[in-house]
Amino acid sequence: MSTNVLESSDNDGLWTAMYGAAECFRYAVTKDPDALARAKRAVEAVLFLEEITGVPGLPARSYVKKGEAPPKDGVWHWTKDGRIQWKGDTSIG
Repeated sequence: MSTNVLESSDNDGLWTAMYGAAECFRYAVTKDPDALARAKRAVEAVLFLEEITGVPGLPARSYVKKGEAPPKDGVWHWTKDGRIQWKGDTSIG
């Protein structure tokens, strides 16, 4: 863990949504409070991707906070307060 480096990925929202769905299914089967807490946290993260764009219905693909490793590719936009840079392009191909 000490060598881990946080890095943005094109599909942060996709993987977070899939993880959240899996935790919802886990909660439905087990009623484990940990699964419910993880599901809620994942949903909040996905909703945050929409919040930072400032455009209802448009989730960012990913984001980095000011001072974190800069993005390597794609179309990136700064939030109005200049604290977060979010990826706004879509996949092609």
